[in-house]
Amino acid sequence: MQNEKTNRIKEHILFCLILTISALPTILNASCNSEAFFLNIFCSLSVTLLLTGFVMLLPYRWLRWGVFTILFVVSLFELAHELVYHGDLASAGYIRSLFMTTPYEAEGAVGRVIMQHLTFIVILAIAYLCATALFFLTKPKIRKQILVLLCDTIMLTIVTLSLLLGYGFETTSKAVLHHPPLNIYTQFAEAYRQIKERENGIAKPIDDYSIMQRSSEQEQELYLLVIDESLSYERLSINKQYQRPTTPRIENNERVVSFSNYYATGVFTMYAVPMLITPTTATDFENNYSAPTIQEVYNQSGFKTYWITNEAQIVNDGVSGYIVKGAEQINVHCDIDMPGVVDSICSLHDKVFAVLHLWGSHQFYLNTMQTTSRYFPDVTTSKKVCGADIYNNSYDNTILYTDSLLAALIEVTERHKVLSTILFTSDHGEGPITDTGGAHGYTLPHKSEYHVPLIVWYSDEYKTAYPEKVANMIKHKDAPVSADNVFWSVLNMADIRIDSTLQQDGMSVFSDTLLPHRRTLLLPNGRQIMQLDE
Repeated sequence: MQNEKTNRIKEHILFCLILTISALPTILNASCNSEAFFLNIFCSLSVTLLLTGFVMLLPYRWLRWGVFTILFVVSLFELAHELVYHGDLASAGYIRSLFMTTPYEAEGAVGRVIMQHLTFIVILAIAYLCATALFFLTKPKIRKQILVLLCDTIMLTIVTLSLLLGYGFETTSKAVLHHPPLNIYTQFAEAYRQIKERENGIAKPIDDYSIMQRSSEQEQELYLLVIDESLSYERLSINKQYQRPTTPRIENNERVVSFSNYYATGVFTMYAVPMLITPTTATDFENNYSAPTIQEVYNQSGFKTYWITNEAQIVNDGVSGYIVKGAEQINVHCDIDMPGVVDSICSLHDKVFAVLHLWGSHQFYLNTMQTTSRYFPDVTTSKKVCGADIYNNSYDNTILYTDSLLAALIEVTERHKVLSTILFTSDHGEGPITDTGGAHGYTLPHKSEYHVPLIVWYSDEYKTAYPEKVANMIKHKDAPVSADNVFWSVLNMADIRIDSTLQQDGMSVFSDTLLPHRRTLLLPNGRQIMQLDE
């Protein structure tokens, strides 16, 4: 009897040590900047002890080790996220994005960092295997008398109740549920809830809307909304804040206007893009599933509509296909193939609207052209960790690539001599680039993640037809605007209005009176909102 109790206690202690060691960097990083530092540390360690205590209630050794293995692997997932995001805990948005993206993009989220910290992870794995072998080589008798091991759960229950009384329910529950080891399970549950909400939302009927008669009709029109990936405002030389000439071609075009104070409304693509193409905002994001898209409104106005996307960025019906509704989808192998596609569809139709969804500056920063001048050395493969200098070179090279793409799109539209406007922006930016590369989706986003470019180009024909709109747009180029303005601006630049309670004339940068609004950012957990103008 005594030997069994002793073995159970040793097993319990070993479980606690392994789980605590694997989670310790995450626990400390997550608690350092918190006012309730000691509360967070205590709750994390206590819950670890409690979890392993419950594992010890299981009657069979193989079952105990099986369940513990699951807990250990999940704690490593949290650790991998902490390494990628330099101390940030996993969020529901991060977990959801891994399930709703391509394998290539998911690899980019954790691949290089896991490789860089492979030694640490291997040491943990060896320690775990050695501990497993040690306990399975011994053969203590399995009995059900484990009451002594319930003492820790009783004590922790009493202490937890005391903490609830001392710190309050909200502070204590946050320390327990949103810190290791339970945070990852809380975020998995929230990610699942959001995925179900998306599925239910897609099934809802589209909001009622109708199109008002346009005040003017042109024979040939081409309007493009170009959505880049992970492009930060601060890295574009057109904005006179970056020394390297990353946008040499478009910044010399006198009909290109760059907005200086434009913010994204999300730091994950799955949140940011729907808010660009629908009238929904961070405060009512859940309504985007049933809201009309820009493509649908243009389609109802007599335009042939397209969604042109990079194969690496393919949006499919099983993931987020609802955002392409109202448009014919065309997939291309490289971003630079898109001007050729636009050239072809312009030859087929007189009135065209297209959304171009680029791979752009997305990690691994391999989106470059061999024929374009580049900064060397740069990244040559996604399978190795290269260092901050090389990653910065590569990131700038992706901007040179996008600069060439935009210049090619402008050349296509000028060659067709059609009334045209191109509105270019990025879904979100990129956080600080370090030795392991860059990332976006931090719990508390950096400004470079939401301060992104908004650039407009217009043709001579467009200026002749709508001189007031051009003048208004130039007048507002330094105004505080956000992705909330894009839906209304893209409609207004073609003189399209929705005849419903949805219409918001003051939200367009092409309108005479641009109304101020509170700029908000949907945080990575998909629920909390950050006020950006405070």
